[in-house]
Amino acid sequence: MSDKRKAFLICHRGALGDFILCWPSVILLKKNFPEHVFVGLGRPDYMKLAIKLGVLDDWFDAESAVMLDFFEAGKVPKELGNLDKGALWLKDARKTADLLKMNSGCELTPLDPFPSEKIPVAKFHINQISMLFKIKDPPEPIDLIPGSYFPAKNTILIHPGSGSEKKNYSVEFYINTAKFAADHFKNDVNFILGPVEMEKGIGSLFPVESLLIPENTSDLADLLGGCKLYIGNDSGVSHLSGFLGTPTIALYKDTDPEIWGVVGRKTTCLKNPTEDAALKNLKDFLLSGNIF
Repeated sequence: MSDKRKAFLICHRGALGDFILCWPSVILLKKNFPEHVFVGLGRPDYMKLAIKLGVLDDWFDAESAVMLDFFEAGKVPKELGNLDKGALWLKDARKTADLLKMNSGCELTPLDPFPSEKIPVAKFHINQISMLFKIKDPPEPIDLIPGSYFPAKNTILIHPGSGSEKKNYSVEFYINTAKFAADHFKNDVNFILGPVEMEKGIGSLFPVESLLIPENTSDLADLLGGCKLYIGNDSGVSHLSGFLGTPTIALYKDTDPEIWGVVGRKTTCLKNPTEDAALKNLKDFLLSGNIF
């Protein structure tokens, strides 16, 4: 890292949606520590996305050989530069923080990755950050999210997947949703699928001419940021769409939106355990004309 400023480390090795729910807290830290360069340590694809969107300034791969001693021996590699502060969103955050303090004299802040009470995760992170870093009058997560990143196009995007099959409805549900949205808005509708979903053969269940398969999350952000409307499950893709300021309808089948709700200026979370109720409520919402 060539920047001579003091480094503020943001360590997160989890899923995309969990990482994005931390972003309002990171933005809050950047506002309160402007003299620092914010360095991410985690999954390369997600770190690059955070830099693209201005959440982070630099990054390192948490699985790289040079970072092995950071987690296993509590030694700060010289590549991290002038490390001054840090927020560790890790399952073993306390252990890592204790090792770093003992072996490198570096005091970083361990954070709980998930709340133990019923509270929106993004707000939970802001509360933790505000208490531990002595930030007064913390704002709501929505107040820390920027406006739209890209000019809107006419495409409607649907993501039928997530990190858990329990969160998903049937293929027929998403195809019926696409047909209804196309007829109602008179716009093209495309399905977004990731590499893992394609490997599972899910792509063969949707019209090939309607498939979009971004190579990485930065390409995904370009697609989401420019669409007229996005519809998806409780997934990292939905959380990214909400953060980008895209009109977003997030569908919650198995999880609780009061905890895991997508944060964004143009988002609606619809909770429906059954598929019939989900389709009816989605259609009613689209017909209401109150879409953001």
